[in-house]
Amino acid sequence: MLKSKRLILLVMAVSLMVTIFIPVQLSAAPMDWVLTWSDEFNAADGTGINTSRWAYDPGTNPGNAEKQYYTTSTKNIFHRGGNLVIKAFAEAYGGMNYTSGRIRTYNVHDVTFGKIEMRAMLPSAQKGVWPAFWLLGSSYELIAWPDCGEIDILEYVGKLDPNYIYGTLHGPGYSGGAGVGTKVYCANPQAYHTYAIEWERDVIRWYFDGVQFHQVTAADLAARGLKWMHNHDFYLILNLAIGGLWPGDPDATTVLPQEYVIDYVRVYKRESTIPVVKTLPARIEAEDYINKSYVQGHILREDCSEGGLDVGFIHENEWMDYTVNVPATADYRFSCRVAGPAPVGNIQLRSGSTVLGTVAPVATGDYQAWTTTAQTTVRLNAGQQTLRIFFNGSGFNINWFELTASGQLPTATPTPVGATATPTPVGPTATPTAPPAGKVIPGKIEAESYDAMSGIQTETCSEGTQNIGWIDANDWMDYNVNVQTTGSYSASFRVSSPYANTQLQLRRGTTVLATVTVPNTGGWQAWATASANVNLTAGSQTLRVHAATNGWNFNWMNFALTGGATATPTPTRPAATATPTQPPGSANLARGKTATASSTEDSMFPASASVDGDTGTRWSSAFSDPQWLRVDLGASYSISRVVLRWEAAYARSYQVQTSTNGTSWTTAWSTTTGAGGVVTATFTPRTARYVRMYGTERSTQWGYSLWEFEVYQ
Repeated sequence: MLKSKRLILLVMAVSLMVTIFIPVQLSAAPMDWVLTWSDEFNAADGTGINTSRWAYDPGTNPGNAEKQYYTTSTKNIFHRGGNLVIKAFAEAYGGMNYTSGRIRTYNVHDVTFGKIEMRAMLPSAQKGVWPAFWLLGSSYELIAWPDCGEIDILEYVGKLDPNYIYGTLHGPGYSGGAGVGTKVYCANPQAYHTYAIEWERDVIRWYFDGVQFHQVTAADLAARGLKWMHNHDFYLILNLAIGGLWPGDPDATTVLPQEYVIDYVRVYKRESTIPVVKTLPARIEAEDYINKSYVQGHILREDCSEGGLDVGFIHENEWMDYTVNVPATADYRFSCRVAGPAPVGNIQLRSGSTVLGTVAPVATGDYQAWTTTAQTTVRLNAGQQTLRIFFNGSGFNINWFELTASGQLPTATPTPVGATATPTPVGPTATPTAPPAGKVIPGKIEAESYDAMSGIQTETCSEGTQNIGWIDANDWMDYNVNVQTTGSYSASFRVSSPYANTQLQLRRGTTVLATVTVPNTGGWQAWATASANVNLTAGSQTLRVHAATNGWNFNWMNFALTGGATATPTPTRPAATATPTQPPGSANLARGKTATASSTEDSMFPASASVDGDTGTRWSSAFSDPQWLRVDLGASYSISRVVLRWEAAYARSYQVQTSTNGTSWTTAWSTTTGAGGVVTATFTPRTARYVRMYGTERSTQWGYSLWEFEVYQ
């Protein structure tokens, strides 16, 4: 793997009509995708891009002979009505005769494998108007195009081919007009449609409105003597080009301005590939980080000679964070699997800013010749926590690191010989009570000291230590707390946001204790305190900070008692009465349980709304087929009935499926003539922990929409 920097010219692939078409056998892919990154473009009208999601990519692109200058102006790139608009004008700027916009996630967010989808309306079919949605290998500054790889999810060349959408793959020997791709018919590109790929190791599938129309595999390329270059980090690009080698230049018939209107961009990971919290002792794959730095060229995932992926392109002072569960305070042996011809410096294991231990890579002769470093002993405290691999050096790759047990877990200290034993007191004594577990309330709790979380990442905070960022709608953080006194509390949340009216909720179980509006503080690291009053009951419990919307960061929360203590009343024992017999199977097993879905229309319609017992809230999916809604019952039950309370956007064809492990599914009930309303699906009793609705055909142009999803024994 090349490690020296090259100055190269970034060009967008030119997919001329000599594009290679490979016949493929299309097949349905599994749909267990989980949303991990998105931009719903819900910022205030007229504002620029969310710079925690995207970066501007200004300038010209002479490699494609494009005729526009890409600007950072909100005239060319702006939010409007819940969409991002990229708008091209006929105007002189920067030595060019047109202006437009291009944005990318380079140095902001990398992607390796997943489902990547955009919903958008394309400009009208004008000569020389060329919108695109594509990915470029994140190593392009080090490895020249096309060897870094390129994946074009969507290209549209306007008047040249007004009713067709193109999907193309590029690499060495199949770049530019020789790209491996095809096109699909679109009756009205100026209406909303979805454009997506499903990208897995050695295979990429293209979708238009949820229907697969193209596939390329590593084997397909190998059969033509071509090399697959697409098992590593890529970044996303959105742009609207004017002119170029493929669509041609504008002429007298071209009408400008033109708009490229994007409703959302979403990235999903297959559920089985999402890293889980590792319980030590364990080997942890380097690519399974929850957060990483973007310094210099930034570290990248790449194909590994030992299988899977490794992390390379490492520069000094870069780092990766991992969530682990330490079962007991103890000593652990720390080592790393590394490769490099001339490594410099060392690798540190850190907890916050504390260096726990250091190991040194040795020269192996090549960036894919692997060896394991010598071990060092580190002391880890019990509990779930974030550990950081910090690179105090460069010139090497890392495949994995290990934390293995070192000796016995701590035991009670023996009484020294000759010491006097403490006498046992005569008479009855009270058994000492262990202090209650959890963070103490009243008190301040740092955001990063969560006990469990979903979707968030930590980062360095301008106010010191760390804060939580990269928050998407329905992300959450759980905190195990011990409330000292029952009463009314002022709950303060230290937050920041460049947007107005984003929201967080404080929850206990399914109960919303408070909803807090996050103000526009002027930036991601410009902090303000938002407060709400909450009533808390004394005792150990778990509080959840839930993201009702995206677009905010979180530094800490503080609870101050305002209403004083309230005595817990002594219950009066009621007269004995007969306990009413509940009909068998009358309890809804799904209510309040964890629900996940293949997609959501937006943050207002989460999967959790389908199991909250409120028939006024609902889950709604993206506007494509297929889609699914899944409920984890928390334990295995014998179930025989599912009730689906459909909103007006119901499923025509769908299945009720069950599973014991959340991976292998069995169809319990199905229909191809669904009519909506309240549907009771009854089937032979079966044991299952997971239940889902798997929809394959909608009855409307909208997504699948359920008021409630209920499961009974």
